[in-house]
Amino acid sequence: MLPETTALQLALANLHPALALRTRGLLAGEPLLPPAENGLLEISLAGDTGGVDFSRRYSPQLPSALKDWLASHSSESQQSLIQLWQSKQGHWSDIGLEFDLNQAQPGTPATANVFVRPTPSCAAVRNLPALVESLRPVSALHSRNLPSLEHLTALAQSLPETTHVSYLGLMLARPGQDLRVQAGALTTGEIYTFLAQSGRDCDALSRALDFAQTHFDTQVLCFDTDGEIGPRIGLELFGHDLKAGRFDEVLSAMSQHHWIDEPLAEAVLDWPARLDPGALAAAWRSSDDTVRPGTHNGYLLRRHITHIKLVINDNSVTAKAYLAFQPEKLPLRYA
Repeated sequence: MLPETTALQLALANLHPALALRTRGLLAGEPLLPPAENGLLEISLAGDTGGVDFSRRYSPQLPSALKDWLASHSSESQQSLIQLWQSKQGHWSDIGLEFDLNQAQPGTPATANVFVRPTPSCAAVRNLPALVESLRPVSALHSRNLPSLEHLTALAQSLPETTHVSYLGLMLARPGQDLRVQAGALTTGEIYTFLAQSGRDCDALSRALDFAQTHFDTQVLCFDTDGEIGPRIGLELFGHDLKAGRFDEVLSAMSQHHWIDEPLAEAVLDWPARLDPGALAAAWRSSDDTVRPGTHNGYLLRRHITHIKLVINDNSVTAKAYLAFQPEKLPLRYA
């Protein structure tokens, strides 16, 4: 009988050496992470930054395996947020737990940054103050200070009224970065205007926005705020070049800007794959109540690149790639 294998172990098997080096800590820390048969790896493409962040998003129907994990591994404030989120299912469509393994102490459960996504009916930017207010009790449990209602109202009014809130993040693992706002449905011009009004325009921002407009259809603006916009700005980029499999063109363009490390770029290009279902055999240990992948019931593991992120800080740009894995059902003739 084959030994049990987790989805994460399968996803990280036979990687490019540069990516294998970055993910060693992730495999070592897996026993302390929430159960997952799908996940998202955030990896810096700069050569001087080690490690990865790992995240998993959950629907309102939390699997029992996650509930068990929360009971034994997470802090009181994280469990309180889960309870708050479950009681506010009219506001939130999912919750994400993000683990910064670079900051974790060996053998100690890592504190999670917690992201909540508003439902479409609540995502309009005018609802930003009310959405953040619903998170305030949990933030207080972790001794974090969120912006005042006055500041949140002013922030919402400074963004175009067509903006929607993609995610709100409580950055519990990062002191000094209490609230993250991810704002979507913005053009590159609207992003520049908003940041210029906030005193965050710079040459690096202009270069990043020009790049985004050339290669992508959609951009999500990410920033931390304590009432003022923080100095570190993120642009999450989605669109046609990635969907068409032209990630090599995107990486080449980023390389010309000196935003990435070449070996890591090659490693990321090797990530997309549909792993051979014959190689998976039936050794996939399920950690989810609903999906049990494996060749015995017609699933394989798909690895793909979801998007990239440009981070603008101190008039410089660095890039990150987001690498996903998830079970995928085989066509009927292969199942």
